[in-house]
Amino acid sequence: MASSQAAEEIADSLFTNYAGVAINVVVIYEHLTTSSMEVDVIWSRKLTSFTTILFLVNRYNTVVNSLISLVLLILPANGVVCYTGAINTISILISFIVWATFSAFRVYSINGRNMLLPVMVFILGLVPFGTNLYLTAMQILTTSAVEGICMMEWNLSETADDIVAVTTRASLILSDILILYITLSKTYSLYGSRGSSQVKSSLVKLLVRDGAFYFVSLLILHCVQMTLWIKNEFQTFSLFTTP
Repeated sequence: MASSQAAEEIADSLFTNYAGVAINVVVIYEHLTTSSMEVDVIWSRKLTSFTTILFLVNRYNTVVNSLISLVLLILPANGVVCYTGAINTISILISFIVWATFSAFRVYSINGRNMLLPVMVFILGLVPFGTNLYLTAMQILTTSAVEGICMMEWNLSETADDIVAVTTRASLILSDILILYITLSKTYSLYGSRGSSQVKSSLVKLLVRDGAFYFVSLLILHCVQMTLWIKNEFQTFSLFTTP
């Protein structure tokens, strides 16, 4: 029984590592293949727009996280590797702030610059930052290498872990639903307007097509992850919903 459980844990660990490598490689590949477009669209102009700076922070925070994670997955575990990996989780906290800010700005720009809904979206988007902040701090303080494996000497209780996971995903699901509702309701009224210009029509189509697809995809991923977590199945799925 013990040997079969150990074999299962090793198999889960290997799958997690393989999935991590695959995801990080895709992120790095996407960054390399779009770098020329980035130069043309971003770096050929003055960096005066807050949204442009936000985009760059998100882009380079993600790629740096992927590069470090990929290197750490390849290197044998030791004290430096384990501690660097723990420090690298700070980039995920940065991503939560960036995503919450981006979502709030999106709602603000298409909702007549009314502040109530953007603030609601921002607060909901920051819940994962709050729930992960303490976990990240404890991971940094208690991670060490034990017999070639990175181990954390502190863990949440099972009940607390479930509460954190459900709270985090529930807030993101509510945020996604709110953003989808605002995007579709506001852009539909513009799209139905007979007096709109071709440029406005194209912009509305872009918001509906790309924006709705993006947030519907996130909504589905968050719902699936919370369901799997509650059923205690395929916990590695979280790799596909965070950077």
